[in-house]
Amino acid sequence: MAGIEWAMGQNMQVINMSLGASSAPTTLKDVCDLAYYEKGIVIVSSAGNSGLPNGRGDNISYPARYDSMIAVGATTSSDVRAQWSSTGPTLEIMAPGESIPSLRLGGGVISYSGTSMASPHVAGVAALLLAAKPGLTNAEIRDIMNQVAQKVADRDSWKYGAGGCQGDGAGGTGNWHWRRPAAGQHDHGGERDH
Repeated sequence: MAGIEWAMGQNMQVINMSLGASSAPTTLKDVCDLAYYEKGIVIVSSAGNSGLPNGRGDNISYPARYDSMIAVGATTSSDVRAQWSSTGPTLEIMAPGESIPSLRLGGGVISYSGTSMASPHVAGVAALLLAAKPGLTNAEIRDIMNQVAQKVADRDSWKYGAGGCQGDGAGGTGNWHWRRPAAGQHDHGGERDH
């Protein structure tokens, strides 16, 4: 919680939370809600690695399960859900999370797998969007990412959320096919819609 409070104090616009637990104190929800709803911060969180191979069950971890979070699941190099990636109604978007190269403390590179490796991809796309279009709100960033997510007809939102996060055009090239919703029609100003 201290990290979120620090980010708010530093006027950060995007927070990535590559962590998770099966339960969380109410105070964590309160500080996440404050950061999202009051401070306007985009908060991205790893959905968890407790998924079943068949994709059944609601096993999204905390804090990703909160409405103030963008819950990120993991895909493989074949662009399918990693069998361990958590599933459920609060899963929002997918990103690469299997065998992701990462810098090792003390030097060198090592590959890791998990939704904690997927969520930084989504946080990065959110940051690119904010750099390209600084006037966007956190709810608009969510709407954009969900609208342009790579959707595959036979994949349900329980296992894939809105689909695979897409960064094409986020660098200011103007390729985002997004329109500002009419007043009162933001998908993520409150409850999730999937």
